[in-house]
Amino acid sequence: MTATSTPDKPATAAPWAPQGTLTIDTVTEHWAALHACIGQGQPVRADLAGITRVDTAGIQLLLVARRTAAGVGQDFSVSGLAVPTETCELLGITNDAANAAHPATVVGQEG
Repeated sequence: MTATSTPDKPATAAPWAPQGTLTIDTVTEHWAALHACIGQGQPVRADLAGITRVDTAGIQLLLVARRTAAGVGQDFSVSGLAVPTETCELLGITNDAANAAHPATVVGQEG
C-alpha cells in the first residue's frame, strides 16, 4: 500500500506516540487514540519509543490497527519498539527498531 498525494498537498503521516505500557490494562485507552489517527485518512506512524512494556494484548492492538488501516487503504508503520525484525515480519508490521532510542520490554523476552 502506498499513500497517494497531489502535487499541492503531499500525504503526511498521522502520528501516534503513546507513553508508558502497551498492555492488557491500557489497550482500550490506546485503541481510542490510535483509532482516531486511523480515521484521519492518512498513513499512520506509531512511534513507540515512549513504551516501556508490551504484552500480547499490545501486540494484538498493533495487528488490529494494521488490519483496520489496510481496510481503509492506509499505510501503518511502527517505529521505536525493540522487537526482533523476524517477529515484525511474522506479524506483518514494519519496525525501524534499529533507531529505537529506548527499547521496550516485551513480556516474556529475556533482557
